[in-house]
Amino acid sequence: MTKGFTLLEMALTIAVIAILSGISAPIFMSFVGRNDLNVTTNVVVQSLRRAQSLSLSMESNQSWGVYLESKKVTIFKGLNYVSRDASFDEIFDIAPTISFSGLDEVVFDRFTGDTPNSGNIIINSINNETKTITINQKGMLEY
Repeated sequence: MTKGFTLLEMALTIAVIAILSGISAPIFMSFVGRNDLNVTTNVVVQSLRRAQSLSLSMESNQSWGVYLESKKVTIFKGLNYVSRDASFDEIFDIAPTISFSGLDEVVFDRFTGDTPNSGNIIINSINNETKTITINQKGMLEY
């Protein structure tokens, strides 16, 4: 008597593995997309709070802000992103599956922490899920 697997047993095993993979792959991708969205939301919120805190403490006697672009979030020193002092940039990489709409730049006034850039930041994931961060003129965040 020889020991081994028959062709039918091998085919059934491969079929079961294929079915389980086909079911779990979309669930996994959904989980990854939702996780990327949550992580990015936390990075944006914490960056906004840090920039506001730096402005309130009058760090370097300047205003601080946050700039959002594809694949990164930047905390910067200056009145706007274009004229910033790039040597003070704090850059956080984000997942390439995430995109932004709405506000892309928020600057906080020094000493008061207020912002003229009130509005919404909308964070979009590849799964068509979104999170919205609302910033009012006093720099308060709601998400």
